[in-house]
Amino acid sequence: MRALGQLVVDLGDSGMLKIMPILHRHLAEAPGTKNSHIRKAVCLGFSEVLNRAEKEYIGAYLNEIVKTVCMKLKQLSLSLSKFVAFPRFRIC
Repeated sequence: MRALGQLVVDLGDSGMLKIMPILHRHLAEAPGTKNSHIRKAVCLGFSEVLNRAEKEYIGAYLNEIVKTVCMKLKQLSLSLSKFVAFPRFRIC
């Protein structure tokens, strides 16, 4: 995963432009599919990209980042709601 972060450091904005859509696409897969290990790896890669990217690149992709995080939080909320006694709450 560090290699992905290093790509962002080395390539800058063009690296973010290529990497963010790929990460978003893999995170968008429905939960519970057979590729859950891939989504976990993509989450780690997404975290590494955010940790290594410069602030101006994060600002430029903030809408995409927020959309991705909200999407995963909604999926998590839906999957957890069947196990908890309280109703779902609105996320994002």
